Amino acid sequence: MSSTMDYVKREAEEITGRTGRYIPLYRMANLTKAAQKITDQLVKADLAMTYEECMIVLDVVRGTIRAVTGEER
Repeated sequence: MSSTMDYVKREAEEITGRTGRYIPLYRMANLTKAAQKITDQLVKADLAMTYEECMIVLDVVRGTIRAVTGEER
């Protein structure tokens, strides 16, 4: 009978093969919390934003990250 660690390792390999990366559950929980904070900032801002303006803000953030990491995706 396989242990939980064996199952997690197989799962990580399968997901990595499909997506090119694996994010452990504890890390995904942290990422989800960060995303929630960002979402709260966009929708609870003192200045009401439209969805289009939210997308502009996210594009600026994405562009900044790409610029500092040298990625062109």
